[in-house]
Amino acid sequence: MSLLRLLLLIPHYRKGDHIGCKAAGKRIIFRQGREVTISSKDLIDIYLDGEQLPGSQFHLKILPGALPLRLPKKE
Repeated sequence: MSLLRLLLLIPHYRKGDHIGCKAAGKRIIFRQGREVTISSKDLIDIYLDGEQLPGSQFHLKILPGALPLRLPKKE
């Protein structure tokens, strides 16, 4: 993703409507699941918890209750 396209996405990201917006095109893909496998023919980088992880295949497992969150009260 070019720097210009990334900068154009910032306002959408802040509003929470970056998924599916025209500025993102097909560059942002949203999926949900308890387990996710990401595969690529090429070496890619993913970023998890601020860490850069290079590889060509990643298997992620979501553990319910493993991440405590503090959320603001709904108005």
